[in-house]
This record gives sequence, structure tokens and C-alpha cells, in this order.
Amino acid sequence: MIPAVSMAKLMWRHGERSPARLRAVRAGITEDLLIDAFAVHAPTTRPARLARERLFVIAGRGDRITPPDHAEELAMHWGVDVRWFDGGHLAQLGRGDPIRDVRRELGKLGFAGLAFRAHRR
Repeated sequence: MIPAVSMAKLMWRHGERSPARLRAVRAGITEDLLIDAFAVHAPTTRPARLARERLFVIAGRGDRITPPDHAEELAMHWGVDVRWFDGGHLAQLGRGDPIRDVRRELGKLGFAGLAFRAHRR
């Protein structure tokens, strides 16, 4: 839910005007260099370990912390659809429908009790 697929891309995007980014650029750091350095943490650098029917990507169309392109990238890598809600990272408005969809799918897989407890916390 609200996946951060590339910490390097997030750091580069959110640090655009920061003094640390300016120092990094002057030192020869590029976004591609960061992507290589953080590749071990990126879920798109390896195959999923679960069957496709057990994978879900839920994301907010209005998310400005973990932007929608991260969810789209992960969903494409896994071969699944994104289950969107209209809100964002902090104000998760409208997330009830995608959460219910996931609970329903988990129930079909025999995880109904687990899905319910996880949602109620």
C-alpha cells in the first residue's frame, strides 16, 4: 500500500531544491548513481516471490510523498493492476473500496480472518 519503489528517485525528487542536493550534484552524484546504489532495496530489481493473485498494489492518485508513478511501476513489474483511491499519503480519502477489494480477494485465498484483523488495526 502506497509503495515507495525507488528510494533514490524519491530522494532525488523531494530534494530538488535542497542544499544537500546541490552539494551532491557538485560532487558528481547523479540520480542514476543513486538508483544503482539503492537497487538492492528496489522491488523492481527482482521477481515477486508470491503468486500474482496474492499481490496487491494500492495507491493514492493525489499522493505527493510517494507519487503514483511508483505504484504504476510496481504494478507493471508484478503484472497486476493498481487499486486506486482518490486521496494521498496522509489524507487517505476513499481508501475503503480498494481495502475492501483486497480483503475480499484475501478471503478467497483463505485469509479472511487475517485480512479483517489487519484492516481493523
